[in-house]
Amino acid sequence: RWDMLYPASLALYTMVDAGAQVINMSFGVKSNIYSNASILTDSEYNKNKDLYDIEIVAGMDEAAKNNVVMVMAAGNDNYNQPGLYNGIPNLTAYKELMENLFITVVATDNEGVIAPYSNKCGVTSNYCIAAPGGSINETGEIKSTGTYDDDFITMHGTSMAAPVVSGSVALLMGAYPYLTPQQIVQLLFESANKTGIYNNQAIYGQ
Repeated sequence: RWDMLYPASLALYTMVDAGAQVINMSFGVKSNIYSNASILTDSEYNKNKDLYDIEIVAGMDEAAKNNVVMVMAAGNDNYNQPGLYNGIPNLTAYKELMENLFITVVATDNEGVIAPYSNKCGVTSNYCIAAPGGSINETGEIKSTGTYDDDFITMHGTSMAAPVVSGSVALLMGAYPYLTPQQIVQLLFESANKTGIYNNQAIYGQ
């Protein structure tokens, strides 16, 4: 858990320094026509670097250089593209460095279909996966760690789906310690269900 009174970039550096192998990220900018992963092209990024939190990008860069897997929630705006920072691995400068080290996560409801609040995989489909994020009703929500009295609370969102993937990566790392982090992520993607509705990569990714 990270106190957001401090910059997220500091959290990334702190976790890398502590030897973390998987980092779960749930922050960013809301997706809309002007701000989403698809607008993050090389030319747009280089032209408007002052619009981005360069420290967050630098923290992601540091994590990737240390072979740390980054798992990032796609956002809850019911948009066809995930959040802006989910697009970082598509930039030429980071494409090779972050290959199989960055995962975008969209949320499914308790019926297993894309949740009505979840952003879709969009341009991140090559490194995106779907996981349970809960439904917008009490019976379909997911128990999550709360901020009050260290108790559990029920919630829904891509922030609930991302830890399912982070935990899966950690579990695979423990089961196959002889594989590299990149091989673990590749194994996760290759073994994911791609049948039926899940064949639509624009929505469900891998």
